[in-house]
Amino acid sequence: IDPLQRDLLTLKNASPAKVRKIDGRFPLPLPTPAKAIIQAQRQVREVPREDTAMSGPAAGPSAAAPPIESPASPLASRTPTVQLPLLRQVLVGTSAEFLITDSPLQSTSRLPPLVLQSSPKSLEPDWSILRNPANVALMSRNRLEQEVEELRAMLQCAWETVKRERAIYEGANAQLVLQDTHLEELNEQLAAKEVKEANPLKKLMASKMARCMTDNIKRDLKKQKEDAAKRRIEAEAEQVCAAEREKWREAEKVERASKQKAAIAKWEQEAQEAKRLKRKQPKRPAVTKLYPRAPTPDHLKPRKQREAIAANRREQEEQEEQEEIDIKGAGESGSDRDSESSESG
Repeated sequence: IDPLQRDLLTLKNASPAKVRKIDGRFPLPLPTPAKAIIQAQRQVREVPREDTAMSGPAAGPSAAAPPIESPASPLASRTPTVQLPLLRQVLVGTSAEFLITDSPLQSTSRLPPLVLQSSPKSLEPDWSILRNPANVALMSRNRLEQEVEELRAMLQCAWETVKRERAIYEGANAQLVLQDTHLEELNEQLAAKEVKEANPLKKLMASKMARCMTDNIKRDLKKQKEDAAKRRIEAEAEQVCAAEREKWREAEKVERASKQKAAIAKWEQEAQEAKRLKRKQPKRPAVTKLYPRAPTPDHLKPRKQREAIAANRREQEEQEEQEEIDIKGAGESGSDRDSESSESG
């Protein structure tokens, strides 16, 4: 403010706005589903009522209230595996009730926002009293009473800190139960969707175009599934064949190279011998022609080539059978003509 007017800077004008002002304390309030789960957990575990455990400054941890539920509670005699569905039942009537219904989850089905909190250090007791102990032998009675009161106050503060931390941990565990239940529902819904997409018959039946499912459609779908399985098996066999073919090529290449090196070594030896005897030098052998690349065996060739070879073999066998039939037919017709001529003579 220029020029400065001190009469405008009053305590009332400098206070926070009431609309944005928040009055609260730790632990922070939790959503309704988390509170319901906390109540059920206390009943299951028979946790004492901690909010009334410290009613005054003279109370201590031993002054705890009786459990919320008696030992005869139906929740107390169940195993943890059975307790989890029972904990979910307490969500009835809360904002997370959609987790226990049969209707599928939607984009509007959202859990309350997480409440992440930790106890501030400013609320912790003054631990310097323990680090710097006083000499009790030199204290007067009044000083001892004052020391006891200070220690009692710090113990009260420590107990409040313990209660606050327990409440924070309890709220975090309750929110973890909510999140885990939500994730399980999403996982089940996703698994059902994947199974539906993997089965073409169910997918067709669930679509709006499924008006009449006849045996022909079922037969076609079954044939498509069998063909897909057959193609998958053939692809796996082709991969195995390709690996064996590559291994055979490497072995054949090594063997061919060793033979060519042996032929060159033999030629070099003969050339040295001819030079020593002053004879005509032998011609260098063409090792690539002498030891060419071996053809790939039929059983290691690609699938299409194997099918073509098998088709050619079947054709040749059919031609040979047809030729044998023609030769037999020609022989039988010649013998018939000879018998007819002998009878006429």
